[in-house]
Amino acid sequence: MKLYKFFKRISIFMLIITFIYIGNKFKDYGSQEEVKEVSIARKKIESIMYERIGAEKGVYSYEESTQKNKMLYRLSSEYYYADKDVGLIFEEDENVSGIYMADSIYKDNESKTLILKDYVPISYGKRFADDIVFFAENINDNRVKVFCRYNLATEKIDTKEVSIFSNADIKDIEFIDINNVIYSKKLIAIKNSIFQSYSYNVRGNEETKTTDSDSEVVSSIISNEKDKTAYIKKDKYTYNLYVYDINSKKTTQIKLKEPIVGGSIVWSPDDKYLLCTTLNKGYKDKLNIIDLESGKIDLINGIYNAIFSNDGKSIIGAAYEKDQSLQCIYSFNIKSKEKKIIYSFFESGNFSRSIKLLEHTSI
Repeated sequence: MKLYKFFKRISIFMLIITFIYIGNKFKDYGSQEEVKEVSIARKKIESIMYERIGAEKGVYSYEESTQKNKMLYRLSSEYYYADKDVGLIFEEDENVSGIYMADSIYKDNESKTLILKDYVPISYGKRFADDIVFFAENINDNRVKVFCRYNLATEKIDTKEVSIFSNADIKDIEFIDINNVIYSKKLIAIKNSIFQSYSYNVRGNEETKTTDSDSEVVSSIISNEKDKTAYIKKDKYTYNLYVYDINSKKTTQIKLKEPIVGGSIVWSPDDKYLLCTTLNKGYKDKLNIIDLESGKIDLINGIYNAIFSNDGKSIIGAAYEKDQSLQCIYSFNIKSKEKKIIYSFFESGNFSRSIKLLEHTSI
């Protein structure tokens, strides 16, 4: 009897040990599954943001993977900055004219707020963390030009008058960082004054000429590494493309076969390529893809507006087909030369160039 009880206790003890062992195995198995699930990388959503100036005027976002195109902002007014959440717009009416911050139409509480009365932007805004910065001009006195810094978290705007802009025409303003900009300026008071390229430091209130040219410069853009400036200069009756090395003070002309149109230049993310649009004798657009290392230039017919993809491997371009009514967004791979249509739509009315590409993002 005692022997029976002893073996019974041993059996119960072994059974408990077995259950504990099996339980731990299931626990380990669950942990392994959890680790696997966490380690799976979420697939990035590639989206193209663009402005449409045709019949359905607005700012749109097109997602390549889902093939969904949606309007972010209705543009009865003029747009100066937009992302998926907020937009900077200018509206003018009989009662109140000024600069507004507007919510995307996909927000639950879509609204707009007047942030600067009696001013109109003279530059596109750029976002740095929670700050959107831009330049504006007083509607009633165009000599009064201010630097604006709007904070999205506090919903407050700070302005600083820029006295060196007061007696000048300013255009093609581009932000290098939150305190530095590059632009073209022409003095109003001086007879036969021409546009020249300058940079301006907001904090130090310092202006510096960014090219060695004495001729008219209509557009300039600094490289991502901030060591070179690409600009379009007027030489007698034509406009030509140049690159100025800030460190070596050396200027190089990029020789194109056809005249430049539009004045738009785009640097690639790695600063190895430039984009520039030209117009042939038949008034057809051509996109020039310039390899700055080899000097080789690839041409794409019909592209009137272009940006680089987020990774710099492809070019996103806008074109029109079929008597200008079909608007297309293309993708062009720089290495493989593959060209394909990403998205297209028919535009009603006389809008041959109704797409302005803004940016390519990964979410």
